[in-house]
Amino acid sequence: MKADLRQSRHPRRWEWLIALGVLLALTTFLLRNWLWGRGLPTSSRREVLGELSIVWMFKQELLRGQLLSEWNPYWFSGFPWLRYLSYPVYYVSAALSAWGGLPLESVLVLFYFVVMAGSGLAMFGYLRQLGGGSEVHGNWQAPLVGAIIYEVL
Repeated sequence: MKADLRQSRHPRRWEWLIALGVLLALTTFLLRNWLWGRGLPTSSRREVLGELSIVWMFKQELLRGQLLSEWNPYWFSGFPWLRYLSYPVYYVSAALSAWGGLPLESVLVLFYFVVMAGSGLAMFGYLRQLGGGSEVHGNWQAPLVGAIIYEVL
């Protein structure tokens, strides 16, 4: 009885590994043009150009020896709260590019890849919890399907 309870409280690792493998494969498929393409990681609407230019600017400042950039209120068109959400990501991306010798495009693709796969895996865990701990019922496939749908949409 205790062994059954202990097993029901802790998810089986192989289920998480299968979910991770499936979600990594799906992320690779969805970002295939970014991963094996050349040029900027952007869609036809060029949404990422703003972020890329800010990260490029931070990289140039890091290469000149400046650690923190001054705040420019025009960067985010009146949304200063974005500074606190995105600046750490931009600075880490710029530091990886400047000090790691990686192209900015590769750093941004890596960031999007990790975020996309990580959010799918987080959704898998969340759906398992919503199911009342699906490991008790032995049903982990339904949360995986939900995570796949979440990542695709």
